[in-house]
Amino acid sequence: MKASNTLPTPDVALAGTLIYNIREQAVNEKEIHAALEAGKTVAFKHTAAGQPGKIIPGLEIPHGLALFAVKQEPIPGHPGRKHIITTIIPEEIPTTIQSFSAEKGAQESRKETFSLSEEEIEEEIKKHMQLQVDLVNSLTPPAAFSAYWTPVTQNFPFNPGYTQNFWSYKNGSGQTVQVVVRQTYYVYLTQNGGQTQFNIIVVQNGYSQASANGGIVANDGWEKVFLNSDFHLKQSLSGCTNAYASSPTTSLNSSTPIPDSISVPFQLICRQGGKSSIQSFTPQYSNSVLSTDWGIILQQDSGNIDWCYYTTNPWNSTQQYFQDFGNWWGRMYDGDDNVVSINNQCTGAVNFDSVSLWNTPASKGMTSLNVNFGYSSYYYFVGFANPSGTGNGHHQMVQASPSNNPNPSGYDLISITGSYQYFNS
Repeated sequence: MKASNTLPTPDVALAGTLIYNIREQAVNEKEIHAALEAGKTVAFKHTAAGQPGKIIPGLEIPHGLALFAVKQEPIPGHPGRKHIITTIIPEEIPTTIQSFSAEKGAQESRKETFSLSEEEIEEEIKKHMQLQVDLVNSLTPPAAFSAYWTPVTQNFPFNPGYTQNFWSYKNGSGQTVQVVVRQTYYVYLTQNGGQTQFNIIVVQNGYSQASANGGIVANDGWEKVFLNSDFHLKQSLSGCTNAYASSPTTSLNSSTPIPDSISVPFQLICRQGGKSSIQSFTPQYSNSVLSTDWGIILQQDSGNIDWCYYTTNPWNSTQQYFQDFGNWWGRMYDGDDNVVSINNQCTGAVNFDSVSLWNTPASKGMTSLNVNFGYSSYYYFVGFANPSGTGNGHHQMVQASPSNNPNPSGYDLISITGSYQYFNS
């Protein structure tokens, strides 16, 4: 690699932002630290194995990313405490596209890969510069406690584009999916029954919309493409020993809001007058979202939490699988053989909100404690056409299933909470 400073750009909107293209440039650690301290965004494009790695204290940047952008925002009322905010986009987004016929069954399957252009990456950097993430007051310890804690936000924008090139009607037309997922990790150093540990509360929220502008390839009686069917949002915190609370649980929704909440008493380890102290604090979070005609299935083990959001009307996408189209396709067409109305799934946004609680033990004498903040998501966008729409005499269904699965970011919990003195005093 050749040494360089910032990547030259004529775009004034990016002025003052520190941008490195890892394929072409060597990073300058001193420059990066100065930019972050000044409140600027630092962006790394096309991260590779070992590059840039642990260039930022307490944070290991993953490889295989089209973009890793980071900034540190001061936390009001907490002098010296910073909120780490990142935007993470993988280098490639794999997609499988399949078509099925009611009359003939499986007909075609192919794989595609979606990647951002350099211009699109720069647009995401601009969005990151403007990104504001409000902390939840009820999850923020009182400043007077001087607790060892910190917030970290990971932002996962996801906007793949698709072209309908299966059927004659509207052939060549396209649309862009829009998915916004943000996870804020509230990391606390606590004591539980004499055991020192880190507790992490994760708040996840956002929405999935089949089209970024509310319009799809086709939304009429002949053809509806592409629309939301179901999607999975998965958290995986390797290095934590347990995920022992999560909300919402499995829920069949009709028209009522789906609630999620958490309330857990902590004994926070704090620093006061040069000594350690214990303060009682109960983080609380409560929210609800209205997603008509959508349900949730929660799957959880010690190291993973997976929320599956699925449509319940006019079909149940967890019971009538895409591959079983021949067994239930009849409900998708009315008496005139037109595709039935599915407006919520076609143009509406599916909102989601969840909260989870993780922990991992710690002990005196430790100099670091590394946890990977992992996230992955899988989406299923589908379309239907009648024989007039397909142009081939068959009732058909097509499914595009992209996945957003970036390599996880590694965080040293001792470093980011500023608790080194506690562990080594």
